Amino acid sequence: MNTAEKYEVLLSTISHEIRNPVTLINSYLQLISAAHPEVGKFEYWDTVGEEMQHLKVLLTELSHFNNSMRIHPISLDMNTWLPAYTLHARALLHTLFHTGDASVPFYVTLAPDLPVIPADPDKLQQVLDNLIRNAAEAIAEGSITSNTPLVSGQITLSAKADESVLLLSVADNGCGITPEQLPHLFEPFISYKRTGSGLGLSIAERILRAHHGTISVQSDDSGTRFLICLPVL
Repeated sequence: MNTAEKYEVLLSTISHEIRNPVTLINSYLQLISAAHPEVGKFEYWDTVGEEMQHLKVLLTELSHFNNSMRIHPISLDMNTWLPAYTLHARALLHTLFHTGDASVPFYVTLAPDLPVIPADPDKLQQVLDNLIRNAAEAIAEGSITSNTPLVSGQITLSAKADESVLLLSVADNGCGITPEQLPHLFEPFISYKRTGSGLGLSIAERILRAHHGTISVQSDDSGTRFLICLPVL
């Protein structure tokens, strides 16, 4: 067993051992709340619930990180899969950042005659979900720092074929990423968000590496663009 495999086994064991008591504690909190509704008025009760939720999310991301290199590829026709995914992405954005009758503008540019690629659809959706969620958060952060409306931002998903690869791009006009942060974006447990585990982009990079693909990023103060390259059949 090489070092990477030993690391994954250790990480899986630790997350499994932590998940059991976390599940029990969460169940006890629910029982306490049901038996004593007045605890909802306690000063730190909501904070305890929020921290428990954060811990459950972290454990889920640890599991995703540990399983990110395990894929089950099929022959995936991008002419069919990507249009279906865009409907999911719109629903995701609506859920995350819906305010009144407006949400983050989402534009899609799909070239005709996209290729068939060997890919795990669930893992590919996980990658795109992460990039789109990050883009929306960057727009939200930019709206806070510049006092501009959230709807002034936009996210663009595009796809085209270039020789033997499929090129997917997720771009936004949010707050951007500093030059100092760019070299460390795909390193695990490094996060520049106010909240976050620092695993999302490292999971995406590992999933794409398992597909024999790559991911790169370009960013400045006018926004960020992630470019994915995947081999075609």
